[in-house]
Amino acid sequence: MSVIYHTLEQSSHKKYHDSRNYNSSVLFMSFMNKLTTAKRAEVIGLLCEGMSMRAICRATGDVRQTTSDLLENYSQPASDCQARVFVNLPSKMIECDEVSSFCYSKQKNVTEDKKVELGFGDVWTWTAIDADSKLVPTWLVGPNAGR
Repeated sequence: MSVIYHTLEQSSHKKYHDSRNYNSSVLFMSFMNKLTTAKRAEVIGLLCEGMSMRAICRATGDVRQTTSDLLENYSQPASDCQARVFVNLPSKMIECDEVSSFCYSKQKNVTEDKKVELGFGDVWTWTAIDADSKLVPTWLVGPNAGR
């Protein structure tokens, strides 16, 4: 069990606050959300199927931050595994595709202060797909430089 100090304004978990007040801070008990191996496998499987994080949280009853942390913790090992395993693939035909999306808002609605930061506005995902196995050996996410 770890103990962290938060002000009331910083914490959205007010139901766990200790009633003692220490210099406008309160004692906050933080219990780390540990998912079972089966639950982690379920969440990762749903993410791989393309289900949104909010939908996964509704389906599994998990907190979105827990799902986000799980995704963050498994992203680098998954990338390392892909770099090791996806070598000398026997692909005969690779199909390339692009998908348009947006983060935060559509490009025309992004505020001036956010336009200079990467990750706001239109985002494109380019994929290479093995036509036979439907394996995606590589992809790229970024702005569309051609527009």
